[in-house]
Amino acid sequence: MIISRSIVICHLVAITCLWAVWEYRVSTGTKSPINPPPMVGPDVIVGDIPNISRWGTDTDETSFSIGTTSCNIGNAQLAWFSNTSAHPVISQNMFRVKNGRIEQLGMAWLKHGFTALQQSVCGPCTASSSGSWLGVGCSDPYSSSLNGGQSGLGPRSQITASTGDFPMPYGKLVTPYGTMDGRLRVFTADINPALNANSRYFVESQYVAKDDATAGNDNNNASYREVSVTTVTGGWGLGFGSPSSTTVREQPAINAWKAVHADVKLFAVDVPGDGRIIVGMRTTPLPGNTGYHTEFAVENLNSHQSVRSLGVKYGSSTISNPGFHDVDYQFEPYSGTDWTPTIVGSDIVWSTETFAANQNANALRWSTLYSFWCDSELPPRKLTLGMFRTGAVSTMNIDLVQQVIPESFVIRKGMAIGGMFPEVFLSDDVDFKLGLTTKSSPPTIELELKSTSATETPTDFAFRLEAAEVGAPFGNVIQSIKLLNYDTGLYEVIDMRAAETTDLQLDVTPTGDLGRFVQNGTKSVQARIEWVGSQSQVGSRFAWSVDVDQAIWLIGQ
Repeated sequence: MIISRSIVICHLVAITCLWAVWEYRVSTGTKSPINPPPMVGPDVIVGDIPNISRWGTDTDETSFSIGTTSCNIGNAQLAWFSNTSAHPVISQNMFRVKNGRIEQLGMAWLKHGFTALQQSVCGPCTASSSGSWLGVGCSDPYSSSLNGGQSGLGPRSQITASTGDFPMPYGKLVTPYGTMDGRLRVFTADINPALNANSRYFVESQYVAKDDATAGNDNNNASYREVSVTTVTGGWGLGFGSPSSTTVREQPAINAWKAVHADVKLFAVDVPGDGRIIVGMRTTPLPGNTGYHTEFAVENLNSHQSVRSLGVKYGSSTISNPGFHDVDYQFEPYSGTDWTPTIVGSDIVWSTETFAANQNANALRWSTLYSFWCDSELPPRKLTLGMFRTGAVSTMNIDLVQQVIPESFVIRKGMAIGGMFPEVFLSDDVDFKLGLTTKSSPPTIELELKSTSATETPTDFAFRLEAAEVGAPFGNVIQSIKLLNYDTGLYEVIDMRAAETTDLQLDVTPTGDLGRFVQNGTKSVQARIEWVGSQSQVGSRFAWSVDVDQAIWLIGQ
């Protein structure tokens, strides 16, 4: 019995749509589009990070502030009223990429906007007649010294970043101010060149404004710029290097990680009814090809729900050497306790307390990046973000391997006795039922599947089977999974075991060169699943049968 891909095309479309829903790739270009059409409504971005101020040091920290030039690239004026909550707030952050890892080194309190000039850094400006509005196409400069002015700084904890709401009057620093208070503070050791060879540094700013968020234009409000460490009297300063770096508009700093390491994968996760979280991942082989090391980074752009856990599912239970890095919040009520890693089977989960347990737990809040890493036998296959506050969803998932469903099949031994072949596409407890024929000796059912991979060079490769043998005692039927090795032209047994008598999911991953299971040029993949009973069952068509709930490939690019 053969079924062609034309019969299952609707199921292919459905699976493709499911894949597209969860995986969003973030653009990694370093320039904004040339003359893009204006966004509908006001849309404030960071058009430039023009200068840096160094304020001083204490025992182990150095404080800075960065200048920010905002641009309204929308088609409506942006509100900028200093005496109400209808004005933007401005974040300042610093990051380091070192030894393949990105970490946030520091953050500042928020600069509250108070008036808008009408300049043209980002293009032609249709100026407003009032400093209470930023005109269409216009820009407004806030120097680094102004953004470091402590009387105009307020806490991040008062901002709902997904809506731009905050109370008035906003919180203030307590006077008298210390040199470090509220400014962009980093540990001096983290920028000492002698301790950070081959490191690269980046600063980032983000504008949050209520009318921008209401218009749905708040996912492009962060920009970053590379900085270099300079020697100054009494320590280290920051500059823009030679030749000078440029501001990368409308991209948060996690994109700088990919700019340094092209093999970083970025996923933008839009939380329903809330904001955006960006997840980054970089997987590299361990020495001697003994496994993999994976770096993860999660940047909360503007999600108010925030993140309380990162779960990673692997293809094996060999997981080791987990690590975590966060950033110090200053003058905020939040806990600084590191997230705890827990390894159970093939899963690792880093987490902090729940909102119910502690509203001031060390959740990953907006305009903040946390870093995670561990070693494993196989690459990661799925990421799960656990949300901190209550919202439309409690988790968000990212599938790292594509589910490749069969395009055609052949029942080489046995016969179909119930259900339809497309039932094997999804794990839904609706089965494709296979039975014996009287001619088979020993009694055998063999199902052959064919499909097409998206890549000839998979980074991960597994076959997933969810099937149960019905009618024979456990151990009387042996199940084998075979993959076609295109290098030898022969089927290779990658798993053999007693067939399950209950519906359990099995992911089987071969070792060695995974590309041998993908045909060059056509990208074809092929599998055979065989169930073999004992000789005593010969001649009985009804001795036992097999229910197949799911049979697919998991292929990573």
